[in-house]
Amino acid sequence: MVNSSIAEFLVDSVREQRREPNVTVVVATDDPTSPPEREANARAQLGRFFANEAELVGLEIRVNRTEGAESLRYALPLVILAGLFALIANSGLLAGELPEGLLALLYVIFVVVVWVLLWDPIEKLLFDSHLLRLRWRALKKLESASYTFVHGVPG
Repeated sequence: MVNSSIAEFLVDSVREQRREPNVTVVVATDDPTSPPEREANARAQLGRFFANEAELVGLEIRVNRTEGAESLRYALPLVILAGLFALIANSGLLAGELPEGLLALLYVIFVVVVWVLLWDPIEKLLFDSHLLRLRWRALKKLESASYTFVHGVPG
């Protein structure tokens, strides 16, 4: 029913104007007249299309939250171990046993490992979820938008 490029344009336009409480979509047709039932049918189809898209994004939000929590569950014990190693390294317990350059290298490796382990859950739980919620809100606005039809516009 809706061209994917047009649907994406509408969603991005609504996301750009996210402070607006209501959305009005103007549909231009080259047909000089259109029966009211055809317009009502088109309004219903557009509403259902955006409702289905919002439902899919809602599912993606839930999956994203689950994957982020699972990723965090596996990362936290390793992050704690890396933190303990960093604490031992900074306390000087290994200062006499390992060369200082090797100790510094191990410290940097553990910092990078911690960063890599935490990046996925942080990205999923904070960044991706925010963008998905913005998309979901835009789709909900389009689902309940008012659609105005303009007839006789040359294609």
